[in-house]
Amino acid sequence: MICCALSIIQPWPWLILRPDLVSPADRAAARAAGKMKDCENREWETPVRGWVLLHASNTRLAKWFYQGAALFAAKRGVDIPMRDSLPYGAIVGAIRIDGCTSRPCSSWFTGPHAFLIGDSVPFETPIGLLGALRFFQLSADITVERRIEALIRAAGIAKQFNLEDTP
Repeated sequence: MICCALSIIQPWPWLILRPDLVSPADRAAARAAGKMKDCENREWETPVRGWVLLHASNTRLAKWFYQGAALFAAKRGVDIPMRDSLPYGAIVGAIRIDGCTSRPCSSWFTGPHAFLIGDSVPFETPIGLLGALRFFQLSADITVERRIEALIRAAGIAKQFNLEDTP
């Protein structure tokens, strides 16, 4: 299979990927302004580095907790979509993990540890898939694998995932 994936509960995948920002210039400006979530807070550390798939968990936050996440994002200048408009239980993009820290690294850090996200790429079409806790390997389903490979190629990150040049 291509690689592993990390499952995260919405709206955090949306904030990491910011699929509302289409142009590279808009994405770069948002990242520089701190309007893209650039770290993933966890209770545990990871040695994982490089590109992994991002999975939006099937878990839906309670409405009051989602409202808290919306307020947290709004304080950083980002309005998130309504809870029920986001994809759940799907591969939604890819992220590059550049490190792991226990020190405050951005306005998105809440600790005690954070995976440092160096880059993120949203996929045009989410692919429904069951996730798992922590990092998980994707199943060997050839149909799903081909769909994910096509999205990786369409996103222009085939080389980062060590995919051959030919489809």
